[in-house]
Amino acid sequence: MRATVRFLAELASAYLAGLLGFFALLILLAGAMLAWLIGCLSGLFLMIALAESAWWLHTYSHHAAVTALGYYGYAAETFAVLPVLFCRRIN
Repeated sequence: MRATVRFLAELASAYLAGLLGFFALLILLAGAMLAWLIGCLSGLFLMIALAESAWWLHTYSHHAAVTALGYYGYAAETFAVLPVLFCRRIN
C-alpha cells in the first residue's frame, strides 16, 4: 500500500511539474513574441525615418525633416522599451 501511495505521489508531482513547465514555457514564448514585435516595430519606424531623411535630402522640405525626426523618436522609444520590459534591476 505504501509503495502505491508513493508511486501515485511521485506521478502527481511529475504531472504538476510538467504542467507548471508548460505554463512557464507559454509565458516565455509570449515574452519572446512581444520582444520580437517591439523590435519589428522599431525597425519599421527606423526605415520610415530613413526614407523621410532621404526625401528631405532630395527636396529640403521642412515637413519631411520634421516627420523624419518624429519617426527617429518613435524608433528610439520602441527600442528603449525592450530593456525596460525585459531587464530586472539588480541591487
